[in-house]
Amino acid sequence: MYPVLFTIGNYVVPSWHVFFALAAICSFYLLRFLLLKTRVTDEVHIFWFFAISYIAGLGGARSFSLFFEYDSLGLPGFWDLDSFTLYGGILGGGLAGLTYLYKSKLPTLEFGDVAGLSVLLGIGIGRIGCFLNGDDYGQVVADPLSPPIWAVSFPYHNSPVPRIPVQLIETALTSPLALVGAWLYLRRSLVSGVLLAWAMAYYAVLRFVLEFYRADYRGWIIQGALSPSQAISIVLVLGSALILAKIGPFYLRSTPGK
Repeated sequence: MYPVLFTIGNYVVPSWHVFFALAAICSFYLLRFLLLKTRVTDEVHIFWFFAISYIAGLGGARSFSLFFEYDSLGLPGFWDLDSFTLYGGILGGGLAGLTYLYKSKLPTLEFGDVAGLSVLLGIGIGRIGCFLNGDDYGQVVADPLSPPIWAVSFPYHNSPVPRIPVQLIETALTSPLALVGAWLYLRRSLVSGVLLAWAMAYYAVLRFVLEFYRADYRGWIIQGALSPSQAISIVLVLGSALILAKIGPFYLRSTPGK
C-alpha cells in the first residue's frame, strides 16, 4: 500500500522497517514494565534477555526464510532485508531466551508469561508494516468485480485485485489480546505459565486458520496441504498443552497478588 513511509532528502524510510522497529520497542517496554512492576527481576536481566532473544530471533527468522523459500528468494545474502519469517524468529528467539533464563537461574514460566504477551503485541504492530509494504497478502476475494468494503488492493502487486486483509486481521486479533493478558498478569491471579500457554495456543490456532487465506508462497511441508507455519502451529499447540499439564488442573493462585 505505502512501502515508503516518508523520505528525508535522498534517504528513504520504508514502512516495514519503521513498524518492525516500533514492534521491537513496544515489546521491550511491555516486557520491562510487567517484570519490574511485579519485581520478578532487575533491569540488567531484562535487557540481556530481550537483547539475546531479539538477535537470535532475527537470525532464526532469516534462516527459516532461506531454508523454506530458497527457490523463490534466489539465495540472496543472509541479511538482505527482503524476507524474514515470523515463526523462525519466534523459534530462534525462544530457544535463546530459554537458554539465558536457564543459565541465569531465572523463573522460566514467569518470564514466559510476559514474553508471550510481548510477542503478541509485537506481532500486531509488525503486521501493520507488512500491510503497508504489501507483504503477507491474502487471497483474492470471491467476487473481485464487486468486492466487500473491507477488501484491499496492493497497487505494487503484479495482480492488484481486491484481497483479504490477513495482515490487519492478525493485528486486530493479537495486540488487543496482549493488553488484556497484561492486565491479567498484573492481577497476579493466574499460576505462572498459564498466560504463556494460552498465548502460544491462541496464536498457533489463529495462524493455522489464517494460512488458508494467505496467497504468498512460504514453502510446504506437505505439498498443497500443510505449510511450515501450520506445522509449527501444531507443535505450539502441543507445547502449550504440555505446559498446562505440568502446571496441573488448577490455574488460579491460592493467594492472588503474590
